[in-house]
Amino acid sequence: RPGAANRAFEILRAMLGTARQWGDIGEEVPDACANIVRNPRKPVARYLDGNELARLGEVLERHRNEHPWAVAAIRLLTLTGARLSEILHLKWDEVGDIDEDGVSARLGDSKTGPKTVWLGPEAASLLAELPRTEGSERVFPKELTPNRLYMFWTGIRDEAGLPGLRIHDCRHTWASQGVMNGVGLATVGRLLGHRRRETTAIYAHLDDGALRDAAAQAATVIAKAMGFRA
Repeated sequence: RPGAANRAFEILRAMLGTARQWGDIGEEVPDACANIVRNPRKPVARYLDGNELARLGEVLERHRNEHPWAVAAIRLLTLTGARLSEILHLKWDEVGDIDEDGVSARLGDSKTGPKTVWLGPEAASLLAELPRTEGSERVFPKELTPNRLYMFWTGIRDEAGLPGLRIHDCRHTWASQGVMNGVGLATVGRLLGHRRRETTAIYAHLDDGALRDAAAQAATVIAKAMGFRA
């Protein structure tokens, strides 16, 4: 996979660079990574609009009693923008005190290292309603594996009329809705746990509407103060 190869290359380059700094590789040894070109990446960012979110929500509600854990996991993925592994491996001791304003979950080991996942009131309320499994520190039971959730998701998305939608697109949807509602790209990137700004750049075009509205709002305030009327 091109993306996996790129990540492996970055790890290798960092290892060789560290070895050179420590003196294990002499300065006379050519840089083995110097002429390697990373695989081109075509950004894929599918996100749901309001109508699609409504359809997905209706289908999830219909299956809530029969598949409570799977439905809760998908709802949390959509409400937090967290990665699938971060939700399924979430532990109760990582979750702070839940109140009406929300809660934070401090993950010791996410894909990009330690990370704080911020949950708003809706996600916090959903989390508070989940029963605790006796003898387990995990929020979700270990029986809810990624494969089982993928199988459930395939049926849910098709029932909602959303063929081809990936479960990872819940994360894209959260980020896209944030950007389109005025949250800055830098903030979205931090909340998603992105290490590289380029990773968040796939949402840049969605920022135009928020920028336009902000510019209009600022101009309206100034025009009103100056007594200017269009």
